[in-house]
Amino acid sequence: MRFSILLASFILAGSQFSGQLVFHRSNAVPVYGDGGIIPHAWAGGLNATQWSTIDLDIDGTEDLFIFDRSSGQIQTYLKDPSTGAYTLTFDYASDFPPIQDWILFRDFNCDGQKDIFTYTPGGIRVFENTSVNGELSFTLRSSLVDSYYDFGSDPYYSNLYVSNQDIPSIDDFDGDGDLDIHTFTLSGLTIEYHKNFAVEIGNCDSLAFELRNRCYGMIGEDAVSPTVYIGQEYIDGEYCTFNVLDPKSQEVTSKDGVHSGSTICTFDYDGNGQRDLLLGDITARDMAMIYIDDRGVLTDSAFALETEFPSADVTVDMHVFHAAYFEDLDHDGVRDLLVSPSNGTESEDQASCWFYKNTGTDNDVDLQLQTTSFIQGDMLDNGTVSFVRPLDHNADGLIDLLLTNRGKYQEGGVFHVTFWLLENTGSLTEPSFELVTENFMGWNDLGLGDHLVPTFGDLDGDGDEDMYLGDGTGKLHYFENSAGPGQPMDFSLPFVTLLEDGGQAWDLGASLTPQLFDLDDDGLLDLIVGERNGNTNFLKNIGSLAEHDFELIEDTIGDIVTDLDGNLIGYSSPWFFRDTDGSVQAIFGTESGRLFYLDDVDADVNSNWTVTDSMAFDVFNGERASPILIEINGDDEWDIINGDKSGGFGLYLGGEAPSSLSESLVSSAFTVFPNPTNGLLTIRMENGAGITSLQLMDVSGRL
Repeated sequence: MRFSILLASFILAGSQFSGQLVFHRSNAVPVYGDGGIIPHAWAGGLNATQWSTIDLDIDGTEDLFIFDRSSGQIQTYLKDPSTGAYTLTFDYASDFPPIQDWILFRDFNCDGQKDIFTYTPGGIRVFENTSVNGELSFTLRSSLVDSYYDFGSDPYYSNLYVSNQDIPSIDDFDGDGDLDIHTFTLSGLTIEYHKNFAVEIGNCDSLAFELRNRCYGMIGEDAVSPTVYIGQEYIDGEYCTFNVLDPKSQEVTSKDGVHSGSTICTFDYDGNGQRDLLLGDITARDMAMIYIDDRGVLTDSAFALETEFPSADVTVDMHVFHAAYFEDLDHDGVRDLLVSPSNGTESEDQASCWFYKNTGTDNDVDLQLQTTSFIQGDMLDNGTVSFVRPLDHNADGLIDLLLTNRGKYQEGGVFHVTFWLLENTGSLTEPSFELVTENFMGWNDLGLGDHLVPTFGDLDGDGDEDMYLGDGTGKLHYFENSAGPGQPMDFSLPFVTLLEDGGQAWDLGASLTPQLFDLDDDGLLDLIVGERNGNTNFLKNIGSLAEHDFELIEDTIGDIVTDLDGNLIGYSSPWFFRDTDGSVQAIFGTESGRLFYLDDVDADVNSNWTVTDSMAFDVFNGERASPILIEINGDDEWDIINGDKSGGFGLYLGGEAPSSLSESLVSSAFTVFPNPTNGLLTIRMENGAGITSLQLMDVSGRL
């Protein structure tokens, strides 16, 4: 039996898509750039990163752990012990406890396994590494680390304070075999030194801290600038009139103001046997190295200051507020330095991982900058807040991907939108993408501000896909495709901004994420538009196949709001689709990064819809989730590609739970080719397959 049907931009949605939706994260679909394959293409992007080494697979080799403060995502990489190469893996992210603001891996109990130190309100929380039998695991050891405070009378224990903006140094600073802590005071102007007495009390498996100095190194930061004072400068200012080993009964003359936002990394930079302090500041583009000498009876440990670090090589120079991490990143047995922004909202977003190779030793460091995009340059990283939309730009029947964003960070806090095209150069069953342009159709220069998100569909009945573009200010812009059926896209300029009946441009809020989809099943594409507040607008198409016309019916469709905290920031990013029985389902990206899933959408947009799962499919690659659901690799399972705040993309392939009917149909019942198609579609079925009817569905959900 053979049928031939002439379609325009249609995808067959057969019964194989029915049943439970199951997804697994993958890096299996190759993506190529100018330099060849992009090895970690679907890692998820990086902006404000924190770096540690830890043995993930318990094979005795230190692997790589990255936490992105800007989006809350975790990335893990296994190291090949023979070659030193890193391989992206998704097998371990779920093994870690919830991380807030910062994380450092340190072995506090001398068992050879690195434990977790992370932020908790008021200070530090510790998870003990309890991995056994090759299985990575962590157990809460301390919900809030204490320190002992004795100022001459009424000594007491209290929380060892660390600001959520800061990153402390957790290191064996005095070389006695246990971990000490340097952290900025509550005012953020001076540094506290908390000595660990675990070794002294004969129990390494303890967190026995005592405040030993409230103004360590005679170091102070200015309250309103990145200026750092040391030694006599601070004494003359009467801001730090003590610096002795025992701070009991000493008084602190506090400098006016507060200064929150500082990072500390300690290592012996100059080879004098004393660890030095590398400081990052919330208002500074560079970092400051403070040279320390604690030998002898000294009241002034800090003896030199280097404000343009490293002065012997390329100086750190990024948008403000950096942190440094002293880890062996190139597997030569010597720890290197990785510098990255600690600003979770605005940062360099495509060159924010500065790797300085240490050509010296751990105790006499010689740094040489190797790259400003370590690991980051080996993935799809489209700046800050990423979006993806399917299209067939060259009419070859294969799904291409258009990547957009809030923008790429520019000096002065400006974000410039970019349009990246991933052209599918593979096949229906083995997709392979190539980044062919970073300025599709010249749209980087549209002048419509930041946060531009497209959606495609035939709105004038001419057989090609037109486009609506949502912007950051709440407006929608129409671009007509004049190419015609089966031709590469050709969009007309100028574009047309969608107007209300009164002639004013529609204002649907901010940060729009539109989708063209026939929600009411009348054969016309409607507009479903998410926005910053977390609600989703429904604009019904009241026009015709040849001429669309939209009317706002509901500004909170189904009463679905993705603002989980009640702070009017939800960033809803809807994606609707039809199951094979014609029922409408939907997934919503949210500010939290989790997906809402609705398995049965009511036709009444004014009713209260039910969210089936508010943490759907275990999909998470960072905050500001923006998913699409498509069939990308010909296995007859839905797949998800998900944008995130870090500018990258997570790929989640469907599968592992097909129905028996699906298996039967795929293996023997029929073959469809080409799929998708812009022209002739052939369906070849075996006689006796028992199929009495078929439904054809286009990418916008029209049957």
